[in-house]
Amino acid sequence: MFSEISPGAQTTFLYPLSPRRNLSQTFSACRNNLYFPHSEGTLEFKMTDEPKDYVLLTELAEEWGLKRSYVRKYVKNTGIEAHERRTPDAAGQRTLAVTLGEAKFLRMHRREEGFDNKTPVTSPNIGTFYIIQLIPEYNPRRLKFGFTGNLESRLKEHQTAAPTAKVLKSYPCKKTWESVVIAILVTNRCRLVRSEVFECEDLEDFSTFVDKLFALFPDPQKRPMLAEHSPFNASR
Repeated sequence: MFSEISPGAQTTFLYPLSPRRNLSQTFSACRNNLYFPHSEGTLEFKMTDEPKDYVLLTELAEEWGLKRSYVRKYVKNTGIEAHERRTPDAAGQRTLAVTLGEAKFLRMHRREEGFDNKTPVTSPNIGTFYIIQLIPEYNPRRLKFGFTGNLESRLKEHQTAAPTAKVLKSYPCKKTWESVVIAILVTNRCRLVRSEVFECEDLEDFSTFVDKLFALFPDPQKRPMLAEHSPFNASR
């Protein structure tokens, strides 16, 4: 643990040396900061108060009320690659961070999805199964399948690579249904192009088939009826 020994614009800390880490190893591990021997068994660390040019994923997790593991996945899914860096906040250890610009984009992305800093984002179990035509003017039979909690935002993401993409079909859906639906569609009406991108033989026949398929699913918002002696009755 760091222990502060003097205040001011330049803050000084004592850093205890680990029995398993010698002085040269500690210098190497903390090369991005200024350390120097203070007394036997410790290093003195001085840090000048300067504006940070990064935001830690742990800070975003705390800000959004999320687990760090989910924030890592969330950042990766937006196409941003978090980078490792050593910071005083993490006692000189490597931790994941994004740039200030990337953090601004992530916060804006969350707001577009309908969440604010007081509303934790979790991977929603109930959302929309979508079928998007990626290049309708060239090949209307080339389709992208998937699940999302915000269809408008997801369409905008696809339109960055395919500007003319448009939604062909969308259905209320549970996340757990996604893989089952795709498996049925691929088996019966479509052929795989690449990950979650398919081509169907007959667009009209395909549309009719998907409508009938989702007609078999229950309302994802509706809670199941409980038996008289179900232990879950007490929680309702």
